[in-house]
This record gives sequence, structure tokens and C-alpha cells, in this order.
Amino acid sequence: MPSRLAAACLIALALLAAAGARADEHDDAPKATADAGQPTTTPTRDVDITYRLTAAAGAAAAEQRVRWQVATGRQRIDPPTPGLHIIVDARTHRLASVRDAERLALEIDAAGIEPMGGGAAHYLRRGDDSVAGIACAVWQADGAKAAPLLCFTGDGVLLRVAAAGRIVIEAVHVTYAPSDPADFDIPADYRRIVRAQAAPAPAPAPAPQETRP
Repeated sequence: MPSRLAAACLIALALLAAAGARADEHDDAPKATADAGQPTTTPTRDVDITYRLTAAAGAAAAEQRVRWQVATGRQRIDPPTPGLHIIVDARTHRLASVRDAERLALEIDAAGIEPMGGGAAHYLRRGDDSVAGIACAVWQADGAKAAPLLCFTGDGVLLRVAAAGRIVIEAVHVTYAPSDPADFDIPADYRRIVRAQAAPAPAPAPAPQETRP
């Protein structure tokens, strides 16, 4: 897969995982639509979504499948790379990269990753739209000028992410139906490697103060 397309996939995954994260920088933003509510940012019922991912201008687009199983709090992401999928478990705070060719699952502690719709985020509503024939509301985290515009349905399905004036990820097909639990399980005969999240580097010790008699 071309490097630009791989980068687009990683960007899209990051946006999905951190869609509700608080923006770090603020600026004078357009006045929000009068709406005192906040969006639902995770699906409230099982759903199967196919997204179109857009890389840099002129690069080919790709499709990525995302499935949600609400009862167990799990999400499965199938990127354009064949034989690879990712399972995110919101309840155990684990992320597993499952590789079928190697019959391997690499699990990491994702407790430090802000969940979609993170509690610290505050959204401002920017209007209404429709994607793949489904109505959604456009929101922006904290109203920060550089924050992406996110189009959520009333039941928490993310249909589109736009950033820097262009669409980064957009749903092209959405199906509501009960999920198959097996799609979210790591096969019992796969080798599992568990890695803890890297600890942050310790802060440098303060320089000793010179004392004079």
C-alpha cells in the first residue's frame, strides 16, 4: 500500500479514536448554532460502517470498515491492508492488532488514549447535514478554529470528518444490525503478545542551587 495511503489510514484511525478530545489551541471561531446540547459520540446500537479515506490531494482514496458491538463496548476496524484488523475494547482499555497471516495478536494498554467523545471535550454545533443519505449534525470540539468538523448522527455514529477544508473520512455505507460476537474475538489459536504502554520519560532533576557562606 502506498505510503501516502498508509498515512491517511493512520490519520483516520487517530481521528476516530480522538474525535472527542479537547483541542489544545483556541482561536476566534464562528458563532455556533444555538444549541445547548452535546452530541452522542459513540453508537448506541450495533452498526457496520464503510468509510472512504482520502489521502493528500491527487492520491487515491481507500475504504475502511468499522463495526461496533455496543453490548461489549468493542469496536473492530478493518483498514485497507488485507489480513489485518484492529479491535478496541473500551471496557478493558485494550487495543489489539490482529494479523491473520502470522496468526498473531499484538495487544497494548490503551488506557492513556482519550476515548472517542472524551469527557473533557465540549462541542459547539455548526449546523446540519446529510451523509450517505443519513441526517447528521456538524460539531466542532471546543469551537477551536483548527479542530476538525465532525458529523454525528443522533445515535452516535460518526459519518464524516473534515479538517483543513477537506473531507478526511466519510461514510459511504451504513448498516444497523446485531453484530456477530465472533468478529470481535481474537481466535483462540492465535499467539498473543501483550505490551504495556510506554511510561513517560521522567522530568529532569532541577539543577543544584549554588550556596554561598
